Amino acid sequence: YAIGPNGTTNLLVAQERWSLLLDAEQETIVAMAFKHPGARVHSLGEILADRTVMNKYLNPNMIALATMTPPVRGLSTLNIYLIDSVRGSILHKVQSI
Repeated sequence: YAIGPNGTTNLLVAQERWSLLLDAEQETIVAMAFKHPGARVHSLGEILADRTVMNKYLNPNMIALATMTPPVRGLSTLNIYLIDSVRGSILHKVQSI
């Protein structure tokens, strides 16, 4: 959501900017995480075995969303979505059975 003026009056209203549609029968949200305001990054990268540096992706607007599917033959699927909370785009999705 964003706060902005209404088109006909000078009142401020909340306007939906994006949404993420999940099939309620196929996925249930089980967890959500985000960067806490004021949290600091202690290192900007990881040193790998070959002594190169893998830089961290630092997006302060990124949220993580975890969903589960209903069990089929005793197995559920865990889905992890990394979402840019400003644009609403899915940056990455991982599935695990």
